[in-house]
Amino acid sequence: MNGLRKKISARLKAVGNLLSFYKFYLSKPKSDVQQFEKYVILNVKNTVIERVYAHILFAMQVNGYKIYLVNNPRLFANIIEYPAQIASLPNLTIVDNVNNVSHEALYIYDFDLQDETRFNKVKLQESILTNSNKRNLNIMPFPMIPRNYFSGNYRNAEKLRDGRRNIGIYFSGNSEPKVYDHPIYRNFLRLMSRTSVIDAVKRMLLPNELSIVTQQDQMAVDTDLTEKFVLYEWVRSREGIIVGNRTSNEDWFVQLAKCNFFLGCPGYIQPLCHNLVEAMSVGTIPILEYGDYLNPTLEDGVNCISFSGEEDLIKKIRQALRMTDEEIARMRNNVIKYYDQHLSLTAVCSFLEKSARSNQNVDLITSYNYEKQWNMGCLNT
Repeated sequence: MNGLRKKISARLKAVGNLLSFYKFYLSKPKSDVQQFEKYVILNVKNTVIERVYAHILFAMQVNGYKIYLVNNPRLFANIIEYPAQIASLPNLTIVDNVNNVSHEALYIYDFDLQDETRFNKVKLQESILTNSNKRNLNIMPFPMIPRNYFSGNYRNAEKLRDGRRNIGIYFSGNSEPKVYDHPIYRNFLRLMSRTSVIDAVKRMLLPNELSIVTQQDQMAVDTDLTEKFVLYEWVRSREGIIVGNRTSNEDWFVQLAKCNFFLGCPGYIQPLCHNLVEAMSVGTIPILEYGDYLNPTLEDGVNCISFSGEEDLIKKIRQALRMTDEEIARMRNNVIKYYDQHLSLTAVCSFLEKSARSNQNVDLITSYNYEKQWNMGCLNT
């Protein structure tokens, strides 16, 4: 009986989500008739990668595309983080099928396609990156967390790049071990998990090298922490309970822009994490173990500092803290150049267009796929 109740509850919730999505879409302000030069169609079946779709749709909106989203009630019922933001995009129109689209368009899809040959097509596919296939993958640019796009916070990045920086190396992010110490890191990825990275920092750095803070005012701009690793600790449990004082969304980019370096701790079950992209957007140099998960690969000493294992992590942290202002400025400029060319919203659209022209599928690195493959026993080695 409990199982039946859960099924009914889940079904009712899905119906509610679906109705809300259509309500947001139908109630958005009517926009003036516009002439568009670029058109995109999104026709997808995967219902669990909402953040990927939010990223693509917002990038297309900002870059002036007319967006046709093919009607898919199962998908819309599973849009739970950003239903209002997606449905209300001014350039977005929901269509029942692509026959209603008469323009030449970029056609983005994720299933076996039988027709629609008149469009410039690009297929999305979830992939697992390994040492043997990494050179063959066409990895989709990883996004900021989409709320920073929809809120407009991302627009602050460029003007924050030249501000005063009073922190040497910084990390702030959820540090819950039950979430961020998944065995996939030890048994398949052969990388340090977020928990193991933070543990090594706390255990191996000297007191004069590490500053653990719990309040925003401990990092005020007039406090010189340029020779310190600053760890801003907070935890969010699986149940959503936050312990500690998390930096507000409004202040996050300002905080990142105060730092010379950002420790790119891995995400939940695969290395890429939204805060890496957010840090790079303001010119903060990443220190990370997984530069090859980005496309193109980050280069050690050019636009990142790369490490392998905890001994090398501590060595590279100390190396970064000893770098001259000139060395840091050179690397910062390279990070900004990389972000603008490969991670910005304009770069996302260019990447998808180029992939369509060259008939390349687009590989998505998603936590959902890694978790699914892990649970199926496909990633145990």
